[in-house]
Amino acid sequence: ARFSEACGTTILTDDIGGAFASPRYPSPYPPNQACSWIIRAQEPFNHVTLSFTDFELEMINVNCLHDSVEILDGDNSQAPSIGKFCGSEIPHPVTSFSNALVVNFISDSSVSGKGFRTTYSASTSSCGGDLVMQSGAFNSPNYPDAYPPNMECVWTIRSSPGNRLQLSFITFHLQGDSSCQNDYLLIKEGNSTGPVVGRFCGNTLPSNYTSVIGHILWVQFVSDQSVSGAGFRAIFSHLYGVDVTGESGQIASPLYPRFYPNNADYRWTITVEGGSYVQISFLDMDIED
Repeated sequence: ARFSEACGTTILTDDIGGAFASPRYPSPYPPNQACSWIIRAQEPFNHVTLSFTDFELEMINVNCLHDSVEILDGDNSQAPSIGKFCGSEIPHPVTSFSNALVVNFISDSSVSGKGFRTTYSASTSSCGGDLVMQSGAFNSPNYPDAYPPNMECVWTIRSSPGNRLQLSFITFHLQGDSSCQNDYLLIKEGNSTGPVVGRFCGNTLPSNYTSVIGHILWVQFVSDQSVSGAGFRAIFSHLYGVDVTGESGQIASPLYPRFYPNNADYRWTITVEGGSYVQISFLDMDIED
């Protein structure tokens, strides 16, 4: 793999790809850095995927106002932001919807960390992934243009245990008849073998949905080899502090195991059948004094 130690550069990549890292990695990065990498897909490829292999940046708050890595979907500083990251949790892989990604790394004048290392590669499809942020959006490939044929994309939307997810669709135009055998969107709770929420196609917006069983939604988009539609765009958010029932389960703070957000105030109500009692055991605890 090609490896770049420079503080920012422009990279043209194929499906073999390469890697780059923060300055001085794996030693602590210097203060007052402002580095920008632009990674473009080389034709015939039209999407770029980043996968972080190591990540350790100073983190004072969840807003990442001190040291941070921010990823933009495009090839310039005005491109939309996919996410801003700091701390020691490795970000999930990121795939562009456009043909390029920008990686901006900023450090302040104080504490440094080990930094980051990420691999990159180009591909011909862009869809799917693990969505763990508190709220966000996802859409069919090429949206708002027509999606390509012969696609299969899977998104997994995750909250923390004991909480719920809300899913809403802004636009929805998939080719297909009432049986949804051609192009369709399939939603399940938990994973690919979990209970089916619904199978959707056509031009009618699916109803807003709040997860019932757990804190994970599994969303699959499939297109066949023929006619395509304009596609879909969906938004999601986490719902904290809910009523919990059943014989056993787990509850976790918002965004666990990542840092919980500021100004949080949530209450969970646990209800069991009459004659039973509730026993709570804490498995992990890290709360500001």
